[in-house]
Amino acid sequence: MDEQDALRNMAAIRAVAGSLEIVAAAVMLRLGTVSAALRVNAFLALIGPLFMVAVTAVGLLGIATHLSPVRVLLIAAGVGLILAGTR
Repeated sequence: MDEQDALRNMAAIRAVAGSLEIVAAAVMLRLGTVSAALRVNAFLALIGPLFMVAVTAVGLLGIATHLSPVRVLLIAAGVGLILAGTR
């Protein structure tokens, strides 16, 4: 995967994530109760990190040929620490 493909894929994943957030906001308003909105928000909280990991993975694949294996592992470890720290 070259860098332009990676960039396009990263942007597409983020566009899907952003669109999902907008749809979720509309659903919250449509449902009309705080308890229902909290359930929608909980769903977003579950899938949000998946989008982050997907975008990071695509980005790493796009630049992996330019980085040493140690740096790729350090970046992957950093993503893991972010996920662990936000639990």
